[in-house]
Amino acid sequence: MATSIIDPDNGGGTDYLSLNAWEAAKQAVLSAPEIAQCRNSSGSADTTAFEISAWTTSAENYILIEAYTGFQHEGVYSTAKYHLTTTNDSALHILEHYVRVDGIQIELTTTGTAGASGVAMSGLVAGGADIRLSNIIVKGICASTGTVAGIVANDADLTLLTIWNTIVYGIEASGDPSQRGIYMDNVGTANLYNCTVNDCERGIERDVGTVNVQNSLVFECADDFNGTFNSITYCASDDDHTGDSATNFVITQTADDYAALVTDADGRDYSVTDTSSELFNTGNGATPKGTFTDDIIGTTRGPADGDWDIGAFEFAAEGPAAHVATITDGISAADVHAGLGGYLATITDGLGMADAHSSGLQALLSEGMLNSDVASVVSALFATLTDGVNTSDQPSPLKGMVATLSESVNVGDTLDPLLALLAEISDGVDFGDVPSILSQFLDTITDGITAGDAPDPLLALLAEISEGVDLGDFTSTFSQFLDSLADGVDFGDVNNAIGGYIKSISDGVTTSDTVSPLLALLAAVSDGGVFGDVAGTINQFLDVIADSIIISDVNSPNVVFNVTVTDSASFNDVLSTIFSFGVIITDGFSTGDVTVYPSGAQGEVNISFSTKKSTVTFAVRKASLTFISKQSNIEFQRG
Repeated sequence: MATSIIDPDNGGGTDYLSLNAWEAAKQAVLSAPEIAQCRNSSGSADTTAFEISAWTTSAENYILIEAYTGFQHEGVYSTAKYHLTTTNDSALHILEHYVRVDGIQIELTTTGTAGASGVAMSGLVAGGADIRLSNIIVKGICASTGTVAGIVANDADLTLLTIWNTIVYGIEASGDPSQRGIYMDNVGTANLYNCTVNDCERGIERDVGTVNVQNSLVFECADDFNGTFNSITYCASDDDHTGDSATNFVITQTADDYAALVTDADGRDYSVTDTSSELFNTGNGATPKGTFTDDIIGTTRGPADGDWDIGAFEFAAEGPAAHVATITDGISAADVHAGLGGYLATITDGLGMADAHSSGLQALLSEGMLNSDVASVVSALFATLTDGVNTSDQPSPLKGMVATLSESVNVGDTLDPLLALLAEISDGVDFGDVPSILSQFLDTITDGITAGDAPDPLLALLAEISEGVDLGDFTSTFSQFLDSLADGVDFGDVNNAIGGYIKSISDGVTTSDTVSPLLALLAAVSDGGVFGDVAGTINQFLDVIADSIIISDVNSPNVVFNVTVTDSASFNDVLSTIFSFGVIITDGFSTGDVTVYPSGAQGEVNISFSTKKSTVTFAVRKASLTFISKQSNIEFQRG
């Protein structure tokens, strides 16, 4: 089995820039399946039409063209996923046997009198063929008067064609009957299961061959079904085909937007609206389940044969691949146990979102909600949490978590690594016990908040903290800690090395008990603050202090200590060696008990004063002293 990556954006690992280039290079006599996986890593279109010819294939050695993992569409045409676009041409022309196309998007534009098609099958060599088209979207932008079809088969050598979970729309221009969604011009046997055709001049047309249509939705076409079919069963249309089978029915949910039938017909979202839709559980899976058992986006059909929905989508009553829900007033969406490809939920008023066990959860939560017990990987969790919300107990990795938390919110016990955690927290919030590595922690915290016990390394912690905040016990290394603290903040017990510490502190602040080395500590302290108990080595300590501040109890060596003190400050109790101590004091200050003891013969103490008062007393153990005064009465004692 050979696999090639097709990417018009030439992302890493790309083999070919277009399906056309892949097909030309790969033509061969196959001894194993040949697979082309299509993506567009930067969103570009594949704009080159191509045909599959000059191969030798077999039932075991087939050609498969499919969407690359992560680039499958979600049932609605999206340029963010791989898409093949052409103008006045056949985007994909199949001339070989045993070809399979799955999950591809095609955009077909026509102008003038041109004819064109999304997928064409003709010119096949004799010998029989098995061609399968599944989970395809063909989008028409038609303005020509030529023969146009979303999908067309015109070869009697096409002995078996199977199409399922396929959407075709927009193949119409000026009332031209040659504009068809799916056109079986000439075919051996064609089976069409769970297709959706909308806004085409003719929905599905049969001219020659045995054509069976089952579980299909065809609506808003000038003629939904044209021609004589072998069978039309369990189909819904806004034409009357009950004469073909009593299992068919005429759609009555025909409001302008068909909102009761499908989610958004005008927006080309043909997913089943809800269990009240006429499409819900009105199909039958007895025959098609031998070929497929899921819908266009991977939702499992059934479980019983009579539980199949009509059209390309299956309503996701449980374990949806895509679930869009608005839940209000005491409703529980608990116990969603199966895979969630995408979960979009607006939840209010005391709801429980517990026990969502699979990947993919996007939620807007408010007012006393519990988002606990998300037990499997969540690729992306986007949450706006307010009013007493607890998102605790998310025990598996979250690749991305973006949260706005306010009003007594507890983010609790996120037990595994968070690659990125962006949080805005306010009003009495406890961020709790984040016990594993956070590569990035960006946090705005206000109003009496504690960020609690984060015991493992934080590579980057950016925090703005104000109004009585206690950041508590950060016990491991911080590579970077950028912090703005104001209004009665206690930074508490930062117990280990901090590579960089930049701090602005004002209004009665204490940063007591910083017990290990700080490589760089830059602090601005004002308004009656106590800096307190910096007990370990500080290589650099640059401090601007004003307004009745005490820098008491600096107990260990400081290589450089520069202080500017103003307005009735006391600079007492500097108890250990200070190699170089420069003080500028103005406006009637007392230096208090500045007792300096250089270690051995190391260094010297230089104390400089500028004062307007008449008396200054100080003592040093070294000879170098500078004293500048505008007053006459000066005393100097040398120890």
